[in-house]
Amino acid sequence: AQQKRLLMNQLSFRLLLLWLIVSSASIGTKASNNPWTPILESQIAHKDQLERQIIPKVYQTVALNMSTLQDILSEAPLRFSTEAQQQNVLLTLPMPAGSFSSFQIVEAPVMQAGLAAKYPQIRSFAGKGVDQAGAYLRFSISPHGFHGMIMTGHGGDVFIDPYSKGNQQHYIVYRKKDYQRT
Repeated sequence: AQQKRLLMNQLSFRLLLLWLIVSSASIGTKASNNPWTPILESQIAHKDQLERQIIPKVYQTVALNMSTLQDILSEAPLRFSTEAQQQNVLLTLPMPAGSFSSFQIVEAPVMQAGLAAKYPQIRSFAGKGVDQAGAYLRFSISPHGFHGMIMTGHGGDVFIDPYSKGNQQHYIVYRKKDYQRT
């Protein structure tokens, strides 16, 4: 009976340890809920057949998990609301050098309420840099995809735009200085 109790205690301890490891791993996954994945441009299928509207001299290509992004955006409080002062919703964005930067975001509508009700699929957001002091973010999400602008405060403004017209999965990240209209 004593040996059986000792084996049960060891088994219980091992199960508790396993549960703690699995729980901490899943908590870490939730904390790093990044909807963006760096990709090589060669991974974009039929890229030569796509209609490109913006082609900077230098840019990074990334893939966007729209479902993960929508989950994050659904938590964003309305700008200037009490919730906006109490909640801390973070969005990770890709940067041109291949790194990522975090922003505290709020929903910041720019359309009149009646128009916004007519087009609920078009939403605007604002954010401030968490790991880049002074950085300010504006972005929108629509049937045309994600369009974002990060004003860094030191002249290196960053844009995130769809890789091609109608493409909501692949994006380019580039500095303002690397794009010139032709």
